[in-house]
Amino acid sequence: VQMEGTAAKVLVVDDDINLVSLWSQLLEDEGYEVETVYNGNAAIDSACANNFDLMLLDIMLPDIDGITVCKKLRDNPQTKDLPIILMSASDALREKGKDCADATLGKPFDLARLLLLISYFV
Repeated sequence: VQMEGTAAKVLVVDDDINLVSLWSQLLEDEGYEVETVYNGNAAIDSACANNFDLMLLDIMLPDIDGITVCKKLRDNPQTKDLPIILMSASDALREKGKDCADATLGKPFDLARLLLLISYFV
């Protein structure tokens, strides 16, 4: 639940720097506070060190995959309730990750759909 006047904090995790930059700009334009990281280990570190309202997490990452990141965060009492949206172009990977994540999103995705999904959680 957001306090009046404070922006929801979103952690964006993807190894595609151009996509991360684009999403960050779009989310900031919508009034969200955005932090970005580019691999799974950084995602876990950042999620544990900060109080995010939501994580956008790509499944295909260079070190550990997003599904593993999701499971590690679920196993941590500090981050177990963090809403996580897993993203992938692969239907099979999204299917595999849906037990862990709060939602999944296909890539490329429609911005309006992403914003609607985020607004559901924050």
